[in-house]
Amino acid sequence: MAIVQGKYELVDSRLYDEFLKSVGAGMIERDLAWKSKPFMEYVHDHDGKWKQRTIAGVKNSEINFVPGEEFEEEFLGRKLKSKITLEGNRLIHKQRIGPVEATVTREFNGSEMVSFFQVGDTVATRVFRKIA
Repeated sequence: MAIVQGKYELVDSRLYDEFLKSVGAGMIERDLAWKSKPFMEYVHDHDGKWKQRTIAGVKNSEINFVPGEEFEEEFLGRKLKSKITLEGNRLIHKQRIGPVEATVTREFNGSEMVSFFQVGDTVATRVFRKIA
């Protein structure tokens, strides 16, 4: 199965607060993340570029990337270098957040996307349902 373009809404979240703590998020940032119910959208163009939009009410973001190429993004108010690769039905997003290396793996399975956020032994899971 390939990466499925479309819009997804969050339906379940486990240990995300622990992940945010492990990457240095403060209490206010974690509280806002917990209260938001984000939507994510993936769009692929004909030049091999991808766009990932996160719509979370107070804080929205967009990243544009070419698989396998390093790019700059902002996370928790900090600029960082990231790289996303495609492996079958998965997007593997590697980030260096200060001294911490995080990996976000997004698996696309038909009508849902399951995201695994990992730092060291901490693994959070967020499940999104495809809505468009």
